[in-house]
Amino acid sequence: MVIVPIIPDYLRLIGAWETHQVPLNIHDHNSGPPPVQQRHEIVNFFSNSTGNYSITYVNTTRKLHFRGIMIEYEGEDSGIGVLFASKAAIQIFINPISGTIIDKVGYDLPMMFGLTIMFFSTLLFACGSSYGVLFFARSLQGVGSAFADTGGLSMIADRYTEESERSKALGIALAFISFGCLVAPPFGGVLYEFCGKAVPFIILAFICLIDGLLLLLIMRPMKAKQMEEGYVRPKGTPIWKLFMDPHIACCSGALIMANVSLAFLEPTISKWMTETMDAEEWQQGMIWLPAFFPHVIGVIITVKMTGKFPEWIWALAAIGLALEGLSCFIIPFSTNYFVLMIPISIISFGIALIDTSLLPTLGFIVDKKYESVYGSVYAIADISYCAAYAIGPVIAGHVVEKMGFTALNIIVAILRKKNITSENWAYEWWLDDMYLNVSSSLPINSNPGWVFPRLIFKKGESLEMNTLEIEMSTSRRNKQPLCMKQYYRLLNFYRKPGIVKDEHIDFYSSQVKDEEIIVVMIKSHIYKIKVKVIGEWISLQNIYSHFWSVYNDSRYRKELNMDEKVQLLTTCNRRKWGSYYANMICNEKNASNFKDISRSLLIICFDETETLIGESKNENNIFRQILCGDGPFSNGCNRWFDKTLQLIINPNGINGICFEHSPMEGVAVLKTLQNVLYTINQSNEVFENKLVVIDCPMEWQLNDDIKNGIIDAKNNFVKLNADIDIEIYQFTKYGKDYIKSLNFSPDTFIQMTLQLTYYRLNGTLCSSYESGSTRRFLNGRVDCIRSSHLEALYWVERKLNHLGFDGTLLFEL
Repeated sequence: MVIVPIIPDYLRLIGAWETHQVPLNIHDHNSGPPPVQQRHEIVNFFSNSTGNYSITYVNTTRKLHFRGIMIEYEGEDSGIGVLFASKAAIQIFINPISGTIIDKVGYDLPMMFGLTIMFFSTLLFACGSSYGVLFFARSLQGVGSAFADTGGLSMIADRYTEESERSKALGIALAFISFGCLVAPPFGGVLYEFCGKAVPFIILAFICLIDGLLLLLIMRPMKAKQMEEGYVRPKGTPIWKLFMDPHIACCSGALIMANVSLAFLEPTISKWMTETMDAEEWQQGMIWLPAFFPHVIGVIITVKMTGKFPEWIWALAAIGLALEGLSCFIIPFSTNYFVLMIPISIISFGIALIDTSLLPTLGFIVDKKYESVYGSVYAIADISYCAAYAIGPVIAGHVVEKMGFTALNIIVAILRKKNITSENWAYEWWLDDMYLNVSSSLPINSNPGWVFPRLIFKKGESLEMNTLEIEMSTSRRNKQPLCMKQYYRLLNFYRKPGIVKDEHIDFYSSQVKDEEIIVVMIKSHIYKIKVKVIGEWISLQNIYSHFWSVYNDSRYRKELNMDEKVQLLTTCNRRKWGSYYANMICNEKNASNFKDISRSLLIICFDETETLIGESKNENNIFRQILCGDGPFSNGCNRWFDKTLQLIINPNGINGICFEHSPMEGVAVLKTLQNVLYTINQSNEVFENKLVVIDCPMEWQLNDDIKNGIIDAKNNFVKLNADIDIEIYQFTKYGKDYIKSLNFSPDTFIQMTLQLTYYRLNGTLCSSYESGSTRRFLNGRVDCIRSSHLEALYWVERKLNHLGFDGTLLFEL
């Protein structure tokens, strides 16, 4: 923190940034005192300008009469952010190593190694006179901190095994850490202004040297005593295993969020104070000093509260997060130096509540669930701090540069509030942006299709509910547990259309429901079948008998007119469909139909046989049938695209699913349905064709506006179906196994091949999408991996330079 008031100003003085001059009419004779930001820029201008200016004083108020230029520093915010973040970024990578070493060899040697690195890196800061040297010194500090910080916290946890004693000891340590962090800025600011850059860093290096000597004096006798007693260090738990512990992960996430605010303020607040308050360097440092006292108060309160009410530790952390969010919102509206002290002090108080309650908790979790060796768990804690300080300054620098300091703090406040009130602060915004706010029609644009292997349903195949049951914690990737919520949405979610945006209806409940239904669509008629009655699932023979009865009943039903096929509305623009839905649901019968469709487990679509034209067109036509029913004049009226899962069955063997994409990704659907197909293939049951009593198909009350809307939806569906070209090409030379045998990712292979082909045809890269899973986080789905970047362009151009005369690549991918 000592660099906060020093480095931004010093980098300007040594000319680290490119500058350019912007015309500026600073002040005229008749106006009042110039704004603070303009006064600051004038000071910078005086050392770079030979223009004409005059300064007069009237009643001790300085007035400037000048028409000239303003100096702008290119990339300053981003560059300072990267410099500040480099220490934490390096520390993230070193901490797993330092934690493992501490577990194996103890605390004294790693701490001494860390202090030695800190000593030399601090001296390097004192001597450095370029951005590159300062960047290297800051990164080197990350290596030293990874060993010194983790070793110190681990030593305290190991020495104080009682929970109350450990809380007090860690609280005292945190108080001194706070003292160092909060005193460092005024210490650095005052010495820098009056003594120069080197002095504060030389003093810090001397302090590191004293720490190392004290460590030798204290730890060497203890080490010798342990060796005499034959002490054998227990084997610690691997850090990767601790990473996967959900309780440790929860604490780590809270520690990250606790430090985000300071990480954002660290590289930005000095420049903001200079521009808005005309603050001197010593003031930029002193602004942090009063925050030390509320931090100590927060430590004391937390230690006492956790001793009396240990079950409420989580509440203290939540209060701390809320206070930090409120303070971040207040900061940009602070008008002077003294007002600014208040929100910064509250932030410090909130951090004290979070850190003092959660750091002992990490040691407690290790004691209860693992071997009582603490190097790795406190390495994880240090990684949590570093994650905030590695990402925060970089993001903060860019946000301030593009949007301003006020926007930065408002963003932080909003994220903190969202983090407290939701399981995953990003999920709802992601879901709205990706799906629910999108007004395009669902078929083709959003709903995927999957064609099953050809299977003729000559017998009643068993589709049991237990084939769809998924254990919450079974999926893992590289031993990392993945969020399983998507699997529970498959049979329990429905996308309801809205006038402003769509909405998810969640029918999932931990309690067993007494009644479950499925919906069957055949010849555009919609039937309801109860598969669970009074808490009991009906037999497979009974389900098959209902299917058989629906099939026979539909043969004698009058064909619906096109303007009576309500399901076509699910193909139109979502905002239009939302308006029609709001109109229709006012009718009681329509509302009941909507409720049954939305709460059903799935929709089974019994299609009519379609004649496929030509063997070469078989696969193309099959996929079109599954994807959208080939429009309203084929089987397109036999779909309800708002329903999450539609199982499509055709007597000619065309079978598959079409699913609504917003509740889940394709992986969850495919894995579940692969299980279903396996069960069907293993089944030898054959059921009798028995007729049973069934409900009549759903009837709708439609006015002229709705009927006209259905016709419009039909016309748009025709255009949508005609606008898509489907061509399925089978590549038979090799597959993904061969690519993997070359230690190459099949996804990367396909993405780069597409870029190469498109560039060869069009002379430019193409916009493409590759999904990257985020399921290791609660409610995680996917994010976009973009393969259109400079490295891809260089690679494509390099490959095209090695084309043979026949246009083939001389060098393999």
